[in-house]
Amino acid sequence: MALSSILSRVTISPSNALITSLPILLLTFVAYRIFFHPLAPVPGSLICKLTPLWTWYHSYIGDECTQINALHERYGPVLRIAPNEVIIADGAALQPIYNERGGFKKADCYANFDIEGHETIFSTRDAEHRAKRSKAVVPMFSMKKITEKQDVIEACVQRFMRRVRQEAKDGERVNVLNLCRSLALDAVSSYLFGRPYGGIEEKSDRLSASTFVDVLVAVGRFFFLPNWLFLALELTCERLYPNKDADESGSKVDAFAQQLVEDAGEDDNTYQGRLKKAGISDHEIEVQCKDLIFAGTDSTGTNLSTICWWLAKRPEV
Repeated sequence: MALSSILSRVTISPSNALITSLPILLLTFVAYRIFFHPLAPVPGSLICKLTPLWTWYHSYIGDECTQINALHERYGPVLRIAPNEVIIADGAALQPIYNERGGFKKADCYANFDIEGHETIFSTRDAEHRAKRSKAVVPMFSMKKITEKQDVIEACVQRFMRRVRQEAKDGERVNVLNLCRSLALDAVSSYLFGRPYGGIEEKSDRLSASTFVDVLVAVGRFFFLPNWLFLALELTCERLYPNKDADESGSKVDAFAQQLVEDAGEDDNTYQGRLKKAGISDHEIEVQCKDLIFAGTDSTGTNLSTICWWLAKRPEV
């Protein structure tokens, strides 16, 4: 029988073709990411070169700093932590990455910190978009300006100390983290917004803005996810696990931010007034104020409470 006749009778089913091609495709994928990817020369563990799942997992459980530091000790200061991500632990990189010629563009995953459809000054990846907003408010963060209004911050500290003494009077335990968060928020809002949030005077043992802040802090667990996956996960969690406390806390912060914008003129002495003068929409100004409430509450409150804890442990200091 002629060879052409034999070949004409040979058929390859789609399922057999798929089974045959899958290993070839997998090997090609692996070879590309290990040997031919643009970041292939950057050192890192094999799993990080192949998939971002390692980074996503350790970010979710909260030990990515420890794990990444261990990889730095093994592979050096420049490290590949995912197929398309590199992390650098070298002070010499600060200038070119953050300042030189405007610095590097932020990664797309910063979109996970957008609020209500608006890019914040922190989350925006567009340098021009950020420049208009940061230029409007950056004078308020100068040391000269802060020194001029030092009495506003000191007044908040005095109110904080009175609250601490009041709660400690009966020998009960004092929730220092809650009070330090309250101080941080009142100091930031008094100085930047021209109006205190009023957290120090709240009678509850938990600052009303805390759950709002905690929800945004929790976003950090999903920071490295691509934005489409983050949004899908966020929507799913909201529907399956509604959080009444978060809604109530968010409503309180919303009301405060809305009032700030409603009362704002084009005042050079307030954060919201400067943004309004720059032509930013009212809704975006509310978002920028809420972002500042988050940023000004969590890190400062945590650091202050940690200082208080160490002072209590080391009274001789």
